[in-house]
Amino acid sequence: MRRDERAPIRCGTGVSILCSFLGLLVTTAALIVALVNRGDLLTIIGMMTPVPPPPECVVARPVPGEGAVLCRWACDDPVCAAACVPECAPPVCELACAASGEEPAACAPPACATRCPPDASGFAEECPRCETVCEPADCPAGAVTTCAPLCEATACAWRCRPPLDCPPPACVLQCEAPACAAQQ
Repeated sequence: MRRDERAPIRCGTGVSILCSFLGLLVTTAALIVALVNRGDLLTIIGMMTPVPPPPECVVARPVPGEGAVLCRWACDDPVCAAACVPECAPPVCELACAASGEEPAACAPPACATRCPPDASGFAEECPRCETVCEPADCPAGAVTTCAPLCEATACAWRCRPPLDCPPPACVLQCEAPACAAQQ
């Protein structure tokens, strides 16, 4: 047999798998050629590839700070007056006698207390207007005395705490408008 003469392959002679494959390959090639000629092959290939989303507004989960649409809490700012009460140091008082020979030791120590006005206004500008008041000198019965309580200056300041009736801030989560929303 010459080189240019080839014997045909017969499928019944132990090469049946190869024949089946060749037959499938020839059939597939013929189908592809027919579809290309009709223009249907590009349609079939187009159905298998994913279609990208339209160029409108497509927002995935962007990373904040990288051109993302951001959302922020917007809160009002309620302002409430603090609940303040005067707080004073204990009064420091002693008996002082006008007569030179009179002994205050015979009298009881003075009973003194700090008294503040009931109006607590003006605490932002000045210290509380409190005063120290004392009972008259408690000396033995029948003694005529010139002793009276003498006190150091009253030392008071405001002690403030948050009020109980101040409403909490009202908050709303607001998001920026995407760039494509402004184009519409």
